[in-house]
Amino acid sequence: MQELIFWRHGQAGSAMTDLARELTLEGQRQAQRTAMWLRERDVDFPIISSQAIRTQQTATFYRQPYKMAEELNPGQHFLSVLTFIENEQQPHLIVVGHQPWIGQMLAYLLTGQANYYAMETSELWWLKYENNKRWMLNHKITSNSIGY
Repeated sequence: MQELIFWRHGQAGSAMTDLARELTLEGQRQAQRTAMWLRERDVDFPIISSQAIRTQQTATFYRQPYKMAEELNPGQHFLSVLTFIENEQQPHLIVVGHQPWIGQMLAYLLTGQANYYAMETSELWWLKYENNKRWMLNHKITSNSIGY
């Protein structure tokens, strides 16, 4: 793996089950802004989301077919998610998922520590693997920091 983009789903409302929660109108706007930012940079990576409706809706704004994986659902342990991602054997990948495992994964990849980074809804962290030695942060954006 050379590049990983972690994208937290947009703002979601409530529902009878966690997996059934849908994006709010604001969540849709957030996901659309983040997807536009990716398209402006000609990012053409495979995309994978959890089975939650809100992550599927977020991934849809990227306008490329996405794959769903139960292994990315809410409540997963970040090390099991990491194993799943590594087994995908993609040089570049966008992963649309949930807190806390995204924040835990980011902290682990960037620092080697089992810690946690907070993320806003529809926030995106783009990591690159530098010189086959370590993960480095390439870009970090929030949908609110994008000027459209």
